[in-house]
Amino acid sequence: MLGLFLASTALSIAVGSVRLLVCDAHDHPTPLGRLESWVLFLLGFGMAGAPMILLGVGTALTLTVAAMSGVTLGAVTLPLFAESPPPPSVDDVGGREGRVVLPVSATAGRVVVDSLAHRIELPARSVDGTPLPIGRRVLIAFVERGVAHVLGL
Repeated sequence: MLGLFLASTALSIAVGSVRLLVCDAHDHPTPLGRLESWVLFLLGFGMAGAPMILLGVGTALTLTVAAMSGVTLGAVTLPLFAESPPPPSVDDVGGREGRVVLPVSATAGRVVVDSLAHRIELPARSVDGTPLPIGRRVLIAFVERGVAHVLGL
């Protein structure tokens, strides 16, 4: 029985190391299909079961506690492996609020759109030709060929 727990611990470390060094992290969409889930389960299973066997705890109790430890370790740490959302594209900023970083006129300028996780900076033009100074809040009316057409707020 001790061999089972030691083997599961060793397997989780080996597979986890290969996964970190070689594989793409974005190829398994569901938690049960993710290799990280199984590696963490095996690690928790082995790390909890081996000491219990060495201490002489009964087999049924050891298997139960080891399995619960594996499931708990997987459930608690799996969110650490969650993928962040992809950055928004330039075309997605239409209708959002931004801020002028280089003065905007009818022909040139630059604005920035901030979200919680991303910052997009792009060239801009004033829709109505009104000059907009640095720091002014703007509404991005639409984006055409990578250029934001903005209105002052």
